[in-house]
Amino acid sequence: MPDDLNTLTLEIDRNAQPIVVRCHGKLVAGVGDTLYSQVKPLLPNHKRIILDLTDLTRMDSMGLGTLARLYVSARTAGCRLELINLG
Repeated sequence: MPDDLNTLTLEIDRNAQPIVVRCHGKLVAGVGDTLYSQVKPLLPNHKRIILDLTDLTRMDSMGLGTLARLYVSARTAGCRLELINLG
């Protein structure tokens, strides 16, 4: 993955219980909507979702804001959002 690109890829294991979303790359301004738009639709149908941030190489304040937005959306939907391997 080139360092000069602001890229974020997601690997969503929908068969896992709970669902695990593995984030790869950078969670920075301009790419946060990718995470939000992929995870938000999962919230109403699941009690617990895990965001695995092991392979996240960088996160800025906009990325942190995206995580906060997801957290609030999860709480509203009755879902528990967990972050693991936060660097």
